[in-house]
Amino acid sequence: MITSWPQLFLRSIARVGWRQTLRKIPVFLRRQRSLSAFDRRYGTRTSDVRPIHSDEVIGDGARRASTHMPTPQEHFDRMIAELPASPEGLVFVDIGSGMGRVVLYSSTLRFKRVIGVEFSHRLHESSVHNVEVFRRAQPDAGHVELVCADAQAYELPREDAVVFFHQPFDQDTFERWVRKLARSLAESPRRLLLIYYEPRHENVIHESGLFELLVAHGEPGDTGGAWRIWRTLPTVERARA
Repeated sequence: MITSWPQLFLRSIARVGWRQTLRKIPVFLRRQRSLSAFDRRYGTRTSDVRPIHSDEVIGDGARRASTHMPTPQEHFDRMIAELPASPEGLVFVDIGSGMGRVVLYSSTLRFKRVIGVEFSHRLHESSVHNVEVFRRAQPDAGHVELVCADAQAYELPREDAVVFFHQPFDQDTFERWVRKLARSLAESPRRLLLIYYEPRHENVIHESGLFELLVAHGEPGDTGGAWRIWRTLPTVERARA
């Protein structure tokens, strides 16, 4: 059930005003129909837009709990198509995997492994159920590993990987996560591709000095979606040789 469209509507009014918000409503409705169509097709429930409450999260995430937002498949497909490498040999990690929608998309591709990390135990439980239901409809889908953990405590695989974000962090938390990532890359140099959907804190990646920007599409809040794709700098990757 969608529980927070009114909050999103009010937030949009505060950010861009009544006129721009009213122009976006038809796009939002079309997007929601597309999201719901996926769930109807597979019997899953991944398209809810709902607040994440502080009493359902683990670690120090209570103070940054916000809203679960699903990622439209048409946007995800475009982001994957713009990666500079094919999925084979890469691990896919969704940081803030919510109800599991993106890991379901990814499980139909040829990634080496697919992992979802979520700090809300309620969303994690929903994702476990959704993966089970999806596998019955799509028996050829790859294995999905679901982890209920605070991303700050979770250790990324020491393998070449694609890491996906859909606004899981506020600015301060993202900065701490990237500092931890820098230590991980220093200890185990490897190729990472970052996909950041609705990149409201992209400056954190730019300022890290670890990545080069490959793709910049749209601006956060655009009705057509916005994303950035980065790759670890050659100097970071060569350190493993």
